[in-house]
Amino acid sequence: MGASFFWGILLVIIGLSIIIKVVFQIDIPVFRLIIAFLFIYIGVKVLTGNFHRNNDNHQSDVIFGNSKFSFKDQTPSEQNIVFGRSIIDLRQVDSTKLPAQMEINIVFGAAEIILPENVQIQIKVDAVFSGTTLPNNNTSAFGTTYYETPGFETGKPCLFLKINVVFSGATIRIFK
Repeated sequence: MGASFFWGILLVIIGLSIIIKVVFQIDIPVFRLIIAFLFIYIGVKVLTGNFHRNNDNHQSDVIFGNSKFSFKDQTPSEQNIVFGRSIIDLRQVDSTKLPAQMEINIVFGAAEIILPENVQIQIKVDAVFSGTTLPNNNTSAFGTTYYETPGFETGKPCLFLKINVVFSGATIRIFK
């Protein structure tokens, strides 16, 4: 059971419960369902041994833990942080292997993302009740925010980050 499958089912259930409440006047305890499904998801992750993984398709999950990831040759396609804290160091990303795309999902957690100075970067942050600080010191608590490195040129190789932050905190910094 992947994270996208779990969150998709959860959102469908929330949507159906809202429709049932409006149309049939039946009140379904949505918040309790969310907590129950979250515990089921975490339980399945514990039973399958996927609590913290870094596997061949370059995906990394951190649940109830602290971790530090440093990527050199290839960036992972997806990084998930749930009830945990992670430092994601991308300073040594090989610029000859760009363009690269990475999705980072942070739910009830915290992340520090360290980016290289010599690479073109595009960032799209979708924030929901969170605190996100971008490299230009702009912040986002709710909604979508975009960032591009100064002097960004379309057509040149770049690193694209899609960051989803829900009830969490994220700090994105550029270092040498």
